[in-house]
Amino acid sequence: MTATSRTARPDTTSATSWHQAAVYRELGVRPVIHAGGTTTMFGGSRPPAFVWNAMAEASANFVHIPELNRAVGKYIATVTGAEAGMVTAGAASGIVLAVAAAMTGAAPAKVRQLPDATGLRSRVVIQKAHRGRFTYLARYTGAEFTEVGNINECYDFEVESALDQHAAAVLYLLGPGQRQVGPTLAETAQIARRAGVPLIVDAAGMLPPKRNLTRFIAEGADLVIFGGGKFLRGPQNSGLLFGRGDLVEAALAHSGPNYGIGRPHKMSRETIVGVYEALKAYVASDEDEMLAACRGRADLIQAGIGEIPGVEVAVRHDDFEFFVPTVVVSLTAAWTGPEVGEIARRLLAGEPGVFLYHDRQFRRLTANPTSLQEGEAEIVGRRLRAELIGARHGIGPQ
Repeated sequence: MTATSRTARPDTTSATSWHQAAVYRELGVRPVIHAGGTTTMFGGSRPPAFVWNAMAEASANFVHIPELNRAVGKYIATVTGAEAGMVTAGAASGIVLAVAAAMTGAAPAKVRQLPDATGLRSRVVIQKAHRGRFTYLARYTGAEFTEVGNINECYDFEVESALDQHAAAVLYLLGPGQRQVGPTLAETAQIARRAGVPLIVDAAGMLPPKRNLTRFIAEGADLVIFGGGKFLRGPQNSGLLFGRGDLVEAALAHSGPNYGIGRPHKMSRETIVGVYEALKAYVASDEDEMLAACRGRADLIQAGIGEIPGVEVAVRHDDFEFFVPTVVVSLTAAWTGPEVGEIARRLLAGEPGVFLYHDRQFRRLTANPTSLQEGEAEIVGRRLRAELIGARHGIGPQ
């Protein structure tokens, strides 16, 4: 198959039902319906068939992996407005490689030194409100954090005062529902640039909207990280890292198959090509059409739940928390059944098993339709209704 023949394909993602995968029956592994968006624990998203076809084609030939990654990196740079780009072994790998690059540059002796940070700039400045579940990965390099501000506020002078001779980078976290209490990304970029310290933006889950592909570089980020196996629908174990050319070269020096801190993050030629195909398709896609399809599935879930005493059901879609139309099931003060954690447990334990997120603080369950196959939205709605009614009356999993 030539490159030209691959430029335009329909999305022929298999509609095979979740319970028909023979390999899982053989292994005794129980499939579930993934109504949790693109969460890694249940497999991320579902790459289209043309991505898998391109990966199979790539497997037929051997290539020099760094050369391939640089070639795909040129395309990543083109569509993001960056100087350079590369594919990583997930967004988590991107954090490690980005921080390592900021600490050492591409100097071979320094690259081989990590995680021994002796004599290197090794402090990563981060707003306290940005310390998320994944930021600890920066410490894999031997770096340590300098936290600024508190969970409720952070001022520009606090960031600026932390950018001393020991600071290797500023790490800025963006994500659905992530509170932004301190300087904006653009403001932080100006502070970091004045101090000569690179700004790394962890935006792993910030697609959609598509405009974010170019937004963060335009606002002054030196390196940006996206997940490749989320809404982009590339291989789950993939990510994108792009930004300043010298920093991307340093990240490549650390990355497998080289013998740096990122050697365990080894990328296959198939995965790199899969990211390329998925990114091309996303760039060419009609995002409004894709979101409308998600809205249609969300409406089916909402209709399936119907009205239940003590429960409020709504489809939400915004630019802060729900980037994809999402069904939000909230327990009100009138609810007399178990809490959301128990309801989520019952949904997963039932038949068919359904995974979705729950939030104890807001007493809500959320069904994100991004990864649902044909016919599954109706099942999710029915299962939610059955479990909510059963829970209300003290009945076990349906």
